[in-house]
Amino acid sequence: MANADMVGSILALLVLDSEGKRLFTKYYNLTFKSKDEELDFEQEVFSKASTQSTDSEILTFDQYIIVPKAYPNFGIYIIGDVKDNELILGEVMDTLSTALELIFVEGVESSGITQFMNVFLLVVDELIESGIILTLNCEEVLADVGVKTPSALNQAFTSLITKLKAQVAKSSYI
Repeated sequence: MANADMVGSILALLVLDSEGKRLFTKYYNLTFKSKDEELDFEQEVFSKASTQSTDSEILTFDQYIIVPKAYPNFGIYIIGDVKDNELILGEVMDTLSTALELIFVEGVESSGITQFMNVFLLVVDELIESGIILTLNCEEVLADVGVKTPSALNQAFTSLITKLKAQVAKSSYI
């Protein structure tokens, strides 16, 4: 397993609807005394992120870095320690959002996340283990979850075309 000090770590991953209500949360190295404190923290993160000027703006809040990603009816928030490398946390969000966009080709919406929560959880588990970032390679994550990526599909298509050409060439010589 990778050294968390070298690659960074995630304190929490939040998926909140357009009103700031919890769809999914995973707290790795961030603990609260009660569920009410968790919900208050989530509301504060949502409020802070709602006031930002752009979707890709990395925010600081108390002793945390917040990397938000807004979708039409929900948002994903990666929470890291203020001492963590914000570029690496941003790359984690880029990897996660790219994976979701490749899985949900019709558009990433909260209904897709909730309907296919098992796939979403697999993607998160392949990306983050106990708060430690395992990989930033989207194709590796998707391959581990069993989702074909465009490059894998292109390779399969190219291979199929090559085989068909060989068969056509073979049959035309008979």
